[in-house]
Amino acid sequence: MPSKNAYESLIKSGIAVDSCAYNTFDTLETTEDIEEIIKFCRGFCDSLGNPLKITTNFIMANPDFNKIKESKFKNYYFKDLLDTYEYYQGENRTFQAITYAIGENVFFPQLHGREHLQVNHWLKALMNGDKESINAFDQDVWGHPSNYEKVYGINFSSAFHINSESELNFCKQSVIDASDLFYKSFGFRSETFIAPRFIWPKEMERTLYQSGIRALQGKLVQLKPEIGLSNNKLKNKINWMGKSNSSQLQYLIRNVFFEPSQKPSFSWELDAMNRIDTAFFWGKPAVISMHRLNFMGGLSVQNRKNCFERLGGLINSVQKKYPNIEFLSSNELYHLLYGK
Repeated sequence: MPSKNAYESLIKSGIAVDSCAYNTFDTLETTEDIEEIIKFCRGFCDSLGNPLKITTNFIMANPDFNKIKESKFKNYYFKDLLDTYEYYQGENRTFQAITYAIGENVFFPQLHGREHLQVNHWLKALMNGDKESINAFDQDVWGHPSNYEKVYGINFSSAFHINSESELNFCKQSVIDASDLFYKSFGFRSETFIAPRFIWPKEMERTLYQSGIRALQGKLVQLKPEIGLSNNKLKNKINWMGKSNSSQLQYLIRNVFFEPSQKPSFSWELDAMNRIDTAFFWGKPAVISMHRLNFMGGLSVQNRKNCFERLGGLINSVQKKYPNIEFLSSNELYHLLYGK
């Protein structure tokens, strides 16, 4: 959500963005957000003296709404990461803050894709005059509650939910572009990757490997699209820590979840602690999944404050129970587990 004005405008147009935590709290990170995260992470220290560390998943581009509109929704154009900060914030100080956080060992970037958007279906909705999609487009928004998903079974945020060879080729190219943009921004290629919404087809995996990816992060269940399925249904595929696939990619599994912004009344602390206990009992690492909206204060400073308080409580409990805990980024976990 680019701004509070956009949020209020979409509510007035009848789009229920207030029913979606991402629309309510998630916005492009600011310098202040990054500075508060650095301060928070520095408040903790593991058994080896390392600060709390966050693997930060980066989408490397966003739609260029102006150019897409000029093409009458026929062609897709994007702005890369730095251009996105410049467009929405008028400067690149946020990226400078991110670079500083990486140097301070509290951030480590991981590739998440070129965009978090199923481009082909989004353009189709716009070209067909879908009212919700066009109203949101006019506010520089694409991720919103939509009747399109109910009709076609495709969520706009599912970048790799494909059902044709042409869409597959588009996604393969987007992965190549994303890896190159990541290298351009950070000076190295991401060894680990997390697919948007845990959805990706097997046919993409070779391209991921060729782009420098060596490990795929996800949940226990991967949602797998198959080309030619007219109903766009997804099939379940079970992956686990230590498993590899035919493209020589290894798996890193998220097994703990902490999302207070999505459901404030849920006892995330208790659930996360139970999952961490289970992981450690079986000699497994605990990989905590949190989405960006939990750390953002651009739309609600109180949101960021509340989440920091709850996450801090969890980390304190974990360190009290397991004083020898170590904080690792996803790439460090990959190297530890697979000896690469």
